[in-house]
Amino acid sequence: MDLRIQEIKDLFYDDKLQEAYKKFKSLELEALNNPELHNLIQNTEEITVLIDDLKEADKCLELLSDLDSWNQIKETETIAIFSKSSENEFIIRAEMLLDQTIFPALSLLNEIDLLPSWIQVVKSVDIIKTISPFRRLMKYKFNLPWPVSNRDLAINAFGLTIPENNSIMIILRSVPDKFLGNDIPPPDSGDVRVTMKTGVLNFMKRSETQTQVSFLSHADPHVSLIPESLLNWGAKTGIYFFIKSMQEKAMGYKGSVFEERVNANQAFYDKVHSVLNEVLGE
Repeated sequence: MDLRIQEIKDLFYDDKLQEAYKKFKSLELEALNNPELHNLIQNTEEITVLIDDLKEADKCLELLSDLDSWNQIKETETIAIFSKSSENEFIIRAEMLLDQTIFPALSLLNEIDLLPSWIQVVKSVDIIKTISPFRRLMKYKFNLPWPVSNRDLAINAFGLTIPENNSIMIILRSVPDKFLGNDIPPPDSGDVRVTMKTGVLNFMKRSETQTQVSFLSHADPHVSLIPESLLNWGAKTGIYFFIKSMQEKAMGYKGSVFEERVNANQAFYDKVHSVLNEVLGE
């Protein structure tokens, strides 16, 4: 294998996506006049995933920058919930002003086995494969009302830094039956797999003590028509209580089970702190 492609792969698995992409763009120019190199690039799945991931990040930033096209359906002092009309898809967004730094919220989301204890709609979560420190393949099962009560979701969840936006972004993307050499388990008997077209959590540093949390989900649950009552439940209840619970858990981080988990996994969380310090000065 070309050593430069190996370098890109190494950066990819070290979660240095922007740096890996810069190396790829340089190599791409050379590949224009080198068919063998071009074919090698085309057949390197990590490069394909890298390109798709960063395109998705740009798309998410563009979507998050637009509030005018959304319908606000619920608002409290610190949380606002929005939706878009669709007959057969969930398109939902939440914005929250969190009086806390980014780290506690990130620790909540990293402790996968604890997610069902504070996210009402999550029945169970299994890690299919840990690809890198900040990338996992996961399978969710949900507590949802009929007619989407038997849904699951298989995703590639990864984090990346957006220095120009002063933020940390977590992107959730549906995966095919095989991804980066890993077989993705099918849904359990009787279950239907949701397609996550766009899923993002963005944590933007507003100040030393305040974080803007944005969540956006565009998902296809594969039903011919979603009842309006279910859309209202998803937006006003499901997403609201997810964001509200995140707020409560992040604000109560000190002395919590999440702080205990952080103290017990210092190597990983030191890496998280290092990234936050490098990008956000936290």
